[in-house]
Amino acid sequence: MRFISTLFSIAFLCAMITSCGDSHSPLNVGDSCSPTDECPGKCQVGGGFPGGICTLECDLSSECPEGWSCVTKSSGICLKNCDSTASCQSEFGEEWVCDDEDLQDPGVGDGQVCIGQ
Repeated sequence: MRFISTLFSIAFLCAMITSCGDSHSPLNVGDSCSPTDECPGKCQVGGGFPGGICTLECDLSSECPEGWSCVTKSSGICLKNCDSTASCQSEFGEEWVCDDEDLQDPGVGDGQVCIGQ
């Protein structure tokens, strides 16, 4: 009985410690962010990124998550591929559009990605 009581106490303490810790959890690629947020790569903010976006730095699109491309903005960042402004706005907000951007990949040219207007 004492063993079960000890296990219960340990489980309770673990739950309390976790709930009292930092309530801010890391963000995912594609989440909106501010410069102080914890993104997996970096929080890209500014004119072309209303509300900020968690993204990854890249040299090639193969370094981006599936469905994302490496564009030449900010020396190479991953942005979400798109086929319509409506799809960008439903995922990122009204200030985002689907637009042609130069891809970082050699010899590929442009690709349609979500970016702020």
